[in-house]
Amino acid sequence: MYLSFHKEFSGDELILVNGQPAVFGNGSIHRYKGNPNVRLGSYIHVMSDDDKLNRLTFAFIKGVGFVYIRGFGKIKRNDGKEVVFPQ
Repeated sequence: MYLSFHKEFSGDELILVNGQPAVFGNGSIHRYKGNPNVRLGSYIHVMSDDDKLNRLTFAFIKGVGFVYIRGFGKIKRNDGKEVVFPQ
């Protein structure tokens, strides 16, 4: 598995700290394309719409974790249960 960091929209910004992407900073936005096998807290697999305007999108909020923002898709929890977005 690999992650790619890039700007999809004109307002996107990638902040570097010591030359590395600060992807889990407070307020960071995470969009998922296709079926990346990534860990989001206790969830392990993300299945998202490939359409750029409908990708499953979360924000990382300090003290809270990942918060659903928008998009279509589902995540599969460690216990096998699937959560579909939007609900």
